[in-house]
Amino acid sequence: MSASVAPGPALPLETRQRSFEAFLQRLAQPAPSLWWSAIVISAGSEAQAELYRQQIRQRSQRGAVPRGVTWRVVSDPEGSHIGSGGATLAALRALAHADIEWWRQNRVLVIHAGGESRRLPEYSLTGKLFGILPDRTPWGENSTVFDETLALSTLWLDRVHSGLVVSSGDVVLTFDATGLDWDRSGVVGAAIRQPVDVGTRHGVYVLDETSRVYAFLQKPSPDQLRAAGGILQDGQVALDTGLLHFDPALAASLTSLSAHLAQIPFLDLYRHFTLALTGETPCSLPELAAILHGVPFHCSLVEGTFTHVGTTAHFRRLFAGGPVDSTLAPGSELGPGALAIECHRTLPIRLGPGAIAHGLSDLGPSTVAEDTVCHEVPIRLPDGRRGIVIRRYGVEDDPKTPFWFGRPILDVLDSLKLDPEAVWPGIPEPERCLWNARLFLFNDEDLPRLSLATSTEYADAEALAEARDRRRQANWQASALALAQSGTDVRPLLIHAPGIHALGETARALSADAAALESRSPSEAASRHFQASLFYEHAGMADDSARARSAAFSAVHLAVAARDLPPFSYRQLAGLSRSPVSVSAPARIDFGGGWSDTPPFCLDWGGTVFNLAITLQGAYPIRTTVRPLAEPMIRLVSSDAAETLTDAAALQSPEVGSPFSIHRAALQMLGFVSPDRPLPGLEIRTEVNLPMGSGLGTSSILAATVLKALLSVSGRAVTDQELSDLVLSLEQVMTTGGGWQDQAGGIFPGAKLTTTGPGPSQRLRIEPIACPPGFAERFVLYYTGIRRIAKDLLGQVVGRYLAREVQTVQVLHSIKTLAVEMAYAVKESDWNYLGELMDRHWQLNQILDPHTTNAPIAALLEGVRPYISGAKLAGAGGGGFLMLLAKGPDRAVELRRYLATVSGGGALYDWAVAEQGLHETAVAAPQPR
Repeated sequence: MSASVAPGPALPLETRQRSFEAFLQRLAQPAPSLWWSAIVISAGSEAQAELYRQQIRQRSQRGAVPRGVTWRVVSDPEGSHIGSGGATLAALRALAHADIEWWRQNRVLVIHAGGESRRLPEYSLTGKLFGILPDRTPWGENSTVFDETLALSTLWLDRVHSGLVVSSGDVVLTFDATGLDWDRSGVVGAAIRQPVDVGTRHGVYVLDETSRVYAFLQKPSPDQLRAAGGILQDGQVALDTGLLHFDPALAASLTSLSAHLAQIPFLDLYRHFTLALTGETPCSLPELAAILHGVPFHCSLVEGTFTHVGTTAHFRRLFAGGPVDSTLAPGSELGPGALAIECHRTLPIRLGPGAIAHGLSDLGPSTVAEDTVCHEVPIRLPDGRRGIVIRRYGVEDDPKTPFWFGRPILDVLDSLKLDPEAVWPGIPEPERCLWNARLFLFNDEDLPRLSLATSTEYADAEALAEARDRRRQANWQASALALAQSGTDVRPLLIHAPGIHALGETARALSADAAALESRSPSEAASRHFQASLFYEHAGMADDSARARSAAFSAVHLAVAARDLPPFSYRQLAGLSRSPVSVSAPARIDFGGGWSDTPPFCLDWGGTVFNLAITLQGAYPIRTTVRPLAEPMIRLVSSDAAETLTDAAALQSPEVGSPFSIHRAALQMLGFVSPDRPLPGLEIRTEVNLPMGSGLGTSSILAATVLKALLSVSGRAVTDQELSDLVLSLEQVMTTGGGWQDQAGGIFPGAKLTTTGPGPSQRLRIEPIACPPGFAERFVLYYTGIRRIAKDLLGQVVGRYLAREVQTVQVLHSIKTLAVEMAYAVKESDWNYLGELMDRHWQLNQILDPHTTNAPIAALLEGVRPYISGAKLAGAGGGGFLMLLAKGPDRAVELRRYLATVSGGGALYDWAVAEQGLHETAVAAPQPR
């Protein structure tokens, strides 16, 4: 594709996305839907036509084209070309619908694709219509002009209710279809606003204020454009898209004409038809001239872009390099900008910079030189002999000229001692060019030699189809399953999926595998379920993908529940204490290892976290008080809300985001609420003297205080390890997810390095870390004034781990190492090193979640950078508290002074190392009045 018109940023991407969404809806409908009634494709020869039919059949078998459509592929007569106008009449003759009533009830799309692709020989076999493009379809295949046209044309349907639409098969049109006015009578074209210099290389419409066409210019100069009035008011031109709509009456008349012509002559659609419509040039076919005489000719001016399939050099520039729809052996080397297209190699291959290898099998060469095209073509000669030809030429070569690898072909022939008459037998000298030069050996033998033209003519369609099937399906599903089962990131494999069927089958196999694993290895089962969701997603099966993802997170919950928890249940307890209980806890700040404590990563590998329990403003900021009540009710009280639960209300599932979701979940999990007995009399009062979304582990630590208080008021002791496990289970029940580091950070006092081993038990190993005086002199805690809720983020990070995304897995292992290094840096008072580690952790957090930072956070960090050796946000990031390590005590003073001047709702907080972790204090019962 040539970048003759550069795509704009938003409109083309949005239009393409909407078009494929609409197209997928048509594909997914169980019964044939209203789409195009018929699609006719023109081909230059019967051999090319058969290749087109194969492509359509393959897509039909994979469900990649809508059902209920009449397909026709019509070739030019053997040995002659009838042009785009003649091909239009041939297409209508093949449809054989001359009844105007039929045309009033149907819409037909004709795609002209009969060119030889001389300037882009890589497409000469499949035609430009089916040559691969750098974009991919939603179902994971390399897209083609054909696929893009079918999808994009779906958006045209609201603007065309009947008649005939003619388009070109070598251009991708991405425009806002709401600008089309194709229900007008007569002929209506479509044009895109483009700069004048672009118009000099294409067709241009000249329009009046009513959109009537009064001239059609082919590759006009700027002077010709100005003279003809072809420059619009904004200084641009109305560039021809190649689209023409013929109303039902005209389509019926043209069909009738095609049926009565003994032989369809050569006619150019954009010369003989359009110029006849404007009256600029009489049509050479009298019958056609009579039909077109007096027909209204208008053009819709739309906003958008088009990309034209051009030369080999243009084609290479579209791609970033690398394998495209290819399977290459290990050890293969591709130089910068090199392309391997539709290759299937079990032996290594080496491509020089800018080289293009096309269709190479193990029979082809193992090395392709720089800026060289090497194209393997299976051949079937007229005498029945079969074999291959290797077509070699330069990327910059124009086969329409007599140059090969940038040199005159005659010079090359002279150096090779080849007779020009043998290379161009029977071809007049003025017509001799690279396209028809017999330079390429058949089966590497001396004779016969084939040209680009004859190798295209003799291309073995059956062998091409077999090679395509081998390339796309050989071991694909087995490889996909093996990679998934080995814990490998499968996303690169999805890019080369051979079709929707293979994707769906692989997804179903992974789902079945996951179901079998759930009882013995729920964490591994979660990964298989999630990988299955990726395959479903790439197949466009959104509902199945969503179900598989839900199953993945259910398996994570199952993995957490696999731990042996003590039977803490209210129904097993003697009764409630009559004395109230108050439980207080510090907040926590996490230096390193956060995310490694989150299931299922910690279940698979163990977690390592270095964090610090702190008081804020001289107090323990998180507290729960449970007070027995005489009445059978449960009263929930927080600093800004209160509610009293009845039997019915108490049994409702806790809603995430409710101020009392933790309280409700804890009551249900511990068995305080049950439909088979009255409610106990309880008041649960919670206090959190921290901003929402602080990043200091508030919700998990609050859950720990609620659970501890409820168990204490019931007379049941609980160890710190058991309490951490209960919080982990509680958060899984609430579907908020999360790991163990938040509650561990508040349950245990001071600074500590906490580690766990793999497995469901997640036994916490606590190593206290003494904080030297230099730490408190340098560490500054600042509330940014920005809130963030981390629930969706947890699902995203866990999902990427379940998908075994390489970068995510590497980051999770790296932050475990950072946690250990941070603990030793504190021990050794190596503050510069600690600052470097904090910065490195902050960078890794941004890899896990790019949204962990934002413009205000970035601006704040830029402002404090002169004062600090390191910084990171607490918790999941995106807001909350900012942890800052100053370069020294004096710089810490300057840093606080600077932060006091920053606007935006932020605040400095006094902090201290918490000497106690989560602790219980008896509360005196209220005195009766």
